Amino acid sequence: MPVSSVICISHRSQLEHGQTAGQQGAALEEVLHTIRTLNRRGLTILLVEQNVAVSLGISQRAYVLENGRIVMSGSRDELLHNDRVRQAYLRL
Repeated sequence: MPVSSVICISHRSQLEHGQTAGQQGAALEEVLHTIRTLNRRGLTILLVEQNVAVSLGISQRAYVLENGRIVMSGSRDELLHNDRVRQAYLRL
């Protein structure tokens, strides 16, 4: 399965939008594996994703947008331990 919805690509960066939408199981794991592999090879990836749990699971840094505005940002660990993120987006 190819990684689709590439909006912008250069030799060092790539923007992905909604890569995991509707994906489950092996298909989801394949997409995530491809993103991780590209990143390990030195490619910076800007992933625009609705699934917060998935995106924080593969991100080093994240931005939370509400109504088109950045309302929070930080490392994966900072956001995973943020009470507002946990309650509003992770349902924890």
